[in-house]
Amino acid sequence: MQIKVYMGRSSVCMGDDVNAPNPDTFILPDTLAEFVNIVYDKLPFGRWDCYLGKYIKTDSPDSGLEDGILVWKIKSGESAPIVARCYDENGNVIIKHDDNWHEEIVNYPYLYFYKRD
Repeated sequence: MQIKVYMGRSSVCMGDDVNAPNPDTFILPDTLAEFVNIVYDKLPFGRWDCYLGKYIKTDSPDSGLEDGILVWKIKSGESAPIVARCYDENGNVIIKHDDNWHEEIVNYPYLYFYKRD
């Protein structure tokens, strides 16, 4: 079964006030490496935390949103990222993740990406 994942608009555009491309979407891959590579190619920044996102759905045909879905912030109660891409002190990429990252996203495919400093 293919799961369509929705990325938050401010994550992709780097600002909530951007008159923007639609939030980006992609099909959830089976492996963490594929997931990280897809997200890395889509985001305008390399260090990020991935959280479950809060979303709204609209049926308005002129919303410009793919499937009428807008992800705009971190879902209430989410305090730790599901997946994080960062660097160690030597500049090597480190991927941190929940053991059940895939299942969490399958069950709730609305993701907000926060830029890490």
